[in-house]
This record gives sequence, C-alpha cells and structure tokens, in this order.
Amino acid sequence: MNFDKHYVDSLIYEIELLSRVCHETFKRWFDKNTIGDLTVDEFVVLDTLDLGHNLSQIELANTMLKGKAHTGKFLDSLEAKGMITRLYDTKNSRMVKIPIMTEKGKQVYDELRLKIDAYSSKLNKMYPETKIKNLQIELKKFRESITKMENISFN
Repeated sequence: MNFDKHYVDSLIYEIELLSRVCHETFKRWFDKNTIGDLTVDEFVVLDTLDLGHNLSQIELANTMLKGKAHTGKFLDSLEAKGMITRLYDTKNSRMVKIPIMTEKGKQVYDELRLKIDAYSSKLNKMYPETKIKNLQIELKKFRESITKMENISFN
C-alpha cells in the first residue's frame, strides 16, 4: 500500500518528539542545577502546590497526569525531606490529606524557580513571548481534546 502521509509526518508524532526533547533537556538542566535533593517530578509537585489550590493527592495526580500511586510516592519523598507536610481537610464530605509546602520546601522551590526563570529567558530570546504563549494555549487545547475524545485518565 502507498500512503500519502506517514505517522512520522504527523502533528502527533512531532509533538511526541518535542515532548521527549523538552523532557530530556529539562532533566539534564535539573540534574546539573540541583544537588540531587529533588527530582523533576518532585519539583513539579512543589510547583503545582505553589499555585495554592489546596489539592488532594487525587487532584494533584490528575493535574500532573500521573497515577495516584506515583503521586503518593512523590509526596512521601517530599515529606521525608521536610519539604511538605500533609494536613487533614474535608472535600465532598470526605476526609483527605492536603499537601502543603513547608518553609524548607518553599526556600528550595524559590531558589530553583530563580534558576529556571533565568534559563527560560534564553528560550524567550529565540521566540517572542506572545508566540510561546499562543503555542502553549493551542497545545493545551489539543491535549484536552485528545484526552476527552479518547477518555484518557491516569488514575
């Protein structure tokens, strides 16, 4: 059979490649700029907690597109490192633990954010901020459409 277009020529494949390159780039940068105190996934947890939405473990997992068990491991590790604490709260008439950043966690997070912001400014010099923001909006819409169409859940 002859095909006019191959999978490797598709938008989905290009996004997959971009995702792999971005993940590897950030992992390398992260490993170089941290002392091993934190993993990339743990940093993402702290970054998400910094938004201040008081998310439960399940809500945090959904936000990060990770499984509940994986998210629990990240939270356990951050708690053992003294970077978060978990407080009891009620959501939908159920008792849940809400992870909250400690002062130590906030200090580590803030220091890393300053470094990340400086690194990100290099990218902003290559592409105007409006183009990056528009691309980010379109990619999020695309991801959400696929997630809905395929009924994808990570829990």
